[in-house]
Amino acid sequence: DGSLTIAGTAGTVWLPQSFVSDHVELAYARTGMGAQGRTVRIGLTFYERATDVRNVYVPMSRGTHSNQAFIGTTGEQTALDVLTQSIATDWIDQPAHTRRAELNGTELHRPGLLDGTELRELLEQRYGITSSIEHAERELARIPKALYAAKQAKAKAEKNLSTWEAGIEAATHVLERFDRPLHRRKHEPEIAAAKQQLRELPEHIRMSRGHLDDANHSIDVIEQQKVAASDVLGNRTVGDKTASQIDEWLSDDIGVRMRIARLEQTRHRHTHPGRTSDNGAEGQSVGSRRWALHPTPSRFRHR
Repeated sequence: DGSLTIAGTAGTVWLPQSFVSDHVELAYARTGMGAQGRTVRIGLTFYERATDVRNVYVPMSRGTHSNQAFIGTTGEQTALDVLTQSIATDWIDQPAHTRRAELNGTELHRPGLLDGTELRELLEQRYGITSSIEHAERELARIPKALYAAKQAKAKAEKNLSTWEAGIEAATHVLERFDRPLHRRKHEPEIAAAKQQLRELPEHIRMSRGHLDDANHSIDVIEQQKVAASDVLGNRTVGDKTASQIDEWLSDDIGVRMRIARLEQTRHRHTHPGRTSDNGAEGQSVGSRRWALHPTPSRFRHR
């Protein structure tokens, strides 16, 4: 009937035919290394745990339009932690003396590479810049409608307050005119209605004043949000320039890592023919956060 039943570790979900026809598309997956040499419009890569720089570069450079990574996390680890660790990790086999120096902490940092801390700081800085700009854009798009609604609420509260206060004044005038000897009997309905209004209208006035205060507060907050968003976008040139510089650093770092990887892989092939790393964990699970690497120029972008 065109419906689907999806089963996984989190349980089973039934998707109706209407949802499947609109939102489900048949696709095929392959490992990162198996995709080497292929070119697609959009690349989607799944990582269930940390991998190494090769397993980041190869699948994240297949798409000509965009490349997206879905990263699974455990415990307090974030998607950014996994990505940073993966970019800074090299699983190629090393000579014993190189590994010993690494374990002893005596290995010199290779020129042109960013260490894990620097990578994390740059990625966090870039995410902070882009997220601030995107938030400011969303705010400026939202604010006109929100401000209009707040002003409408204020106008309605002011109108109601004026109506109720006029009602109090009119009821008081009725009692002053008719609630006295020789007049009460002829005007009992007017007097009863006026007394009822004097009992009920104070609560309406209190509520209208509360609504008016809320509307005024909303207008003040929205105006402050508008100023803050305008300030962020006013400095967008500086933010974009900083983000572009970070992109260049990240692109250079990946380039250096890949050149080193190719050189070491060639040297390794000569000295240890036939051996390959068994740690190539091309990812398998949907992650909690995704990053996109644009091939030209190379850029990380949080989504």
